Amino acid sequence: MLLPLLENISIVIWWVPFLPLLAAFVNALIIMFSRSTYQPWAHRISISFLTLSFFITLCAFFYIQGLPPDEQERIITFSSWLSLPFLSVDWAFLIDSFSLILMLLITGFSCLILIYSIETMRHDPRYVRFFFITNLTISFLLITVMADNLLLTFLGWEGLALCSFFLIGHWHGESFRMEKGRHYFIIHRISDIGFILGILGIFIFLKDRGSPTLDFVLIHDQMASIAHTLRGTIPLLSLVGLFFLSSTLLKVGQIPFFVGLYHPHHAPFPATILIQIMASLITTSYLILRLHFVFSHLVILLKILIVIGLLTAFLAALISLAHNDLVKILSLLNISQAGFIVTSLGLSAYWIASLHLIFQVIFMTGLFLGSGVILHVMNGEHDICQMGGLKKYVPHLYWPFLLCLLALIGLFPFSGFFSQSLIFYETFEKAFPLWFIGLLALFLTSLSASRLLTFVFLGKPQTKSNEMHLSYLSSLPLSLMIPFFISSILAVGIGMIGLPQALGSLAGWYDPPFIQQWLAPVFESPLTQIHEGPAPSFKILGLSAVSLVMILSGCCVGYFWFQRFQKGLPLQFPGQQRITKILNRELYLETIYHIMIVIPLLGLKNAIFFIDRVVINLIIHFLVQTFQGIARLCRFCDLRLIDGSLRGFSRLILLSGQKIQLLQNGSIQNYSAIIFAGTLFLIFGGVLYYLLTVY
Repeated sequence: MLLPLLENISIVIWWVPFLPLLAAFVNALIIMFSRSTYQPWAHRISISFLTLSFFITLCAFFYIQGLPPDEQERIITFSSWLSLPFLSVDWAFLIDSFSLILMLLITGFSCLILIYSIETMRHDPRYVRFFFITNLTISFLLITVMADNLLLTFLGWEGLALCSFFLIGHWHGESFRMEKGRHYFIIHRISDIGFILGILGIFIFLKDRGSPTLDFVLIHDQMASIAHTLRGTIPLLSLVGLFFLSSTLLKVGQIPFFVGLYHPHHAPFPATILIQIMASLITTSYLILRLHFVFSHLVILLKILIVIGLLTAFLAALISLAHNDLVKILSLLNISQAGFIVTSLGLSAYWIASLHLIFQVIFMTGLFLGSGVILHVMNGEHDICQMGGLKKYVPHLYWPFLLCLLALIGLFPFSGFFSQSLIFYETFEKAFPLWFIGLLALFLTSLSASRLLTFVFLGKPQTKSNEMHLSYLSSLPLSLMIPFFISSILAVGIGMIGLPQALGSLAGWYDPPFIQQWLAPVFESPLTQIHEGPAPSFKILGLSAVSLVMILSGCCVGYFWFQRFQKGLPLQFPGQQRITKILNRELYLETIYHIMIVIPLLGLKNAIFFIDRVVINLIIHFLVQTFQGIARLCRFCDLRLIDGSLRGFSRLILLSGQKIQLLQNGSIQNYSAIIFAGTLFLIFGGVLYYLLTVY
């Protein structure tokens, strides 16, 4: 029955992003025509359509897996989008082994998040609106990772930013949530500047060296064809890489872009998971991995990535020790694990980065879902210092959460161990001095995880009200627990897809890891190969043993130290308050960002405002007053001088006429007198002239 579907995968694959979009459209109709705030059809349609998308993706996965490696890449074109003399862009999807992995993660775990949302959002007055926005978010996520070109990827990127803004401002009646949403939206707009400049830069770079294009496959082919000419540092290509890196690192919260880390927490809790894991982690990792053939030529940028990744992993784990908010701790641990992904990208170990991305999505989704159940149990209490004793009252919550935590810290045989052991092996080989920073990050991650587990689950409840509430706690809803259980089970069992050759050889397994074979057609560049043949068993086993020692040390120190809190003993040490204050402020990185970027921008804004309100307004006011004065002068000249002269002359003519009119009265005596007087005047004047000229 599946054969016709598999043979027409080029047709049905369009339904993967379209079905969540269709579910959003149906939810919009429910919002328009329904007066009830709670509509079960909203989640039924959303989950059903998304499950169908997951089923289609799974069919495509098995279909592509059965093809030869050189036929696993499919470009599915729907129509032409932009057709110019120098550039052509299509509405097209690139379906290969890498995009299918991400599609499975997005559709599968988004479906779990929607199932989890049924109970957590049940009493929300904007229940249907929530499912409308989440379906849009999932659709844009799928467009981003399926896009055939940079412009379509950017379209999905922009849609995600808009949906994130709507989700953070879901309760828009509260002004501070809207402010956080606007702040998050502005951060993404700054990130978009780097993305746009990167697109322009790669277009110009390829235009100077051949035919310009924005299609990933064509960019890969052109970079391969000119690889022999790319020697040394290429300024324009370096700028392209820098623009894309700044855009992605800002979005995922890596050093030095520790900004807006907790803004997604103001969204409904399921949306927080969707934003932090799906919208941020997957899309940013995807962009660098998809453009690996560009970054492989930028050796300096790759070295910078190694430093940024390990520093972020270390500092985020350290900062998590100073926070008591359950969700903030998990967010920081998520950023710390993202640092390991960035590290493996800098090491050009792209398939290892993909492997850790898969594992991180699984166990971090499980931890966030578990924390949501904890918040449900604790009536919304976020402070882990107010918890305790949950293992006794809810053991079925403790064990899955423990499994996800063990996968997070990388303890054998959980999934995180396999990817972290490969990352640390590559770090030891290519950046040995930084390997020690990674070990410290592992120790601090284990310490933070054991602190979290001890405060939340061990000991006894810290308040009487919590103890009474837990003692009367009934069974938890299945819609909360089933997604949590599925994630925790996957966190344990899926690690075998990344089993290193050295460990597999101990059990007679000599083949490369499944995920390396699966992604080989995508990351085929020689620079992305990990090693020729299996790694030396003694070296990778020894490095894995060192990592396990650091992990176990962190767990033991954390357990015995933080047990003191459960026993009521003080946890103070010299300088703790000052260190805690610094860590609570994220090492003042956001303050530094505020001083270096926000304050200068505000100063620039105030300067522009001053110029606009004072200088420009003063000049305009002066010009207005000047022209008004000229207008008054012209009006005076017009009314007083010109009009006055004309009126005076006309009056003079009128008076003269009136006087002359008096002379024309028809009297002969008057006419004779005037003639006589005129004659006398002429005679007198002639005599006077004669006398003056003669004498």
